[in-house]
Amino acid sequence: MALFIWGESAPALLRMVEEQSLLERPFPDLFYLPAPFRSFAQRQLEDGVEGARDRLGPVALACYLDFEEEQHLGWVHVLDDALRSSGEAMGLAVKRFLAELPSLEAWVAWGIEHEASDSGRLRAPRLAAALQNIYIMSDLLRRRRGLLATALTAARKGKDRLGEANVQKALGDLELRQDNLPAARQHYQAALAIYPQIGARLGEANVHAALARLELLEGNGEKASALLERALHFYQEINDRYSMAATLGNFGLTLLGLGHAHEASPLLHQAADLFEQIGLPHYAAQLRNAAGLPSSPHELIVHLENALEELRRAGEIHRLAQVLALLVAWRHDREDWAGVVEAAEELVALGASDGSIWAMLADARSRLGDEMAAAEAYARAVELDGQNAMLRRNYVNTLIALNRLEDAAAQLAVAAQLEPDAPYLPLRYAELAKARGDRQEARRWAMEALRRQPGWDEAQALLDWANSQADSPASFPGDSGR
Repeated sequence: MALFIWGESAPALLRMVEEQSLLERPFPDLFYLPAPFRSFAQRQLEDGVEGARDRLGPVALACYLDFEEEQHLGWVHVLDDALRSSGEAMGLAVKRFLAELPSLEAWVAWGIEHEASDSGRLRAPRLAAALQNIYIMSDLLRRRRGLLATALTAARKGKDRLGEANVQKALGDLELRQDNLPAARQHYQAALAIYPQIGARLGEANVHAALARLELLEGNGEKASALLERALHFYQEINDRYSMAATLGNFGLTLLGLGHAHEASPLLHQAADLFEQIGLPHYAAQLRNAAGLPSSPHELIVHLENALEELRRAGEIHRLAQVLALLVAWRHDREDWAGVVEAAEELVALGASDGSIWAMLADARSRLGDEMAAAEAYARAVELDGQNAMLRRNYVNTLIALNRLEDAAAQLAVAAQLEPDAPYLPLRYAELAKARGDRQEARRWAMEALRRQPGWDEAQALLDWANSQADSPASFPGDSGR
């Protein structure tokens, strides 16, 4: 904050005031004036307290919350990221956030009353919604209904669509935590009506994840599973592995609380694996301990197989499909290609219509060298998930291996329309050009791939091939000497 107000001179000014014993520092990055000094300082303000707030309010809000195109990261996101990644130091991260919460809420309240914008973007409502995690972790959310309600009014008045959706999502979470499911649904649906219109994929994913838990609590397992899969698909598209892990974990814990331990176990194990992969083993251990999960992959497989047998005997087709889908994903992550095929084929026999299952089956068949079967599975996956550019690019590999080059070109053309800037797009075009023997096109696309991702070994190998001379004949006719 000091840097935003005073710029480069801020550290020297703070050091001078601190050396005079006027500042207290409860945390290395947090200063504050004790009440007597604060009262004295306020009396020295030429424009008074309200005038100073009006002058500094926009600066304070910009410090706490950034817009997408701005170069700095809003301080509330720094504090929130610390909550998410603190692991065993969670208590300290919560304490640090709470120490600054009065200042944050004071500026939110000022912004709700006074912030002006002619661009349809307001910081104060978005900042109010961004406090949701600390409210949940400190059990303050239910006490902040009034703040969120006024933030919603301000967002609507200022035509801030993202701010309105974010606050609706926060209000939905508040109602869900208080078991007011109809009100939660109303807020979630209001948010979901906005996010797709403004292209906010993360917000859309978060609402699908919340609605999945709501449907689960209402006993609608099939709807809950479909919403969960949709949320995970969105998270995968934007490469948000933390949200994938958190969503799987929360959904699994909800299942566990409802007495569905067999269905919860694979979800919780998958969430724990993801937390470990992103460097948060503390969260992984918490999930495993909460669910009494097996500690080794071998024990987990035995656990899952026992669960599958029970579900087969009971004829629980929907739950059987859920556990099989998780087993497919788990085996795919561990590159157990034969295991993927086995579980996916059983799932397909149950009528699986999830494009991601068919895609993992196609990938596994390709890795096992059965490109014909892989092509069939990829075709079905594309039919079910036609907007997935990565899926189409992977399909191209198999089509090239089968020498179906025109089909490969058609798939690449669609992938290029869906994601024109994807790094793998020029690589696939270079591979297609090589399959056609076109060194010039291969060179052009390999160079573009290297421009998008410098130092890429696969692209460099294609460029080296394109720059090499045409294959020389094995031998030349000799001179007969005549």
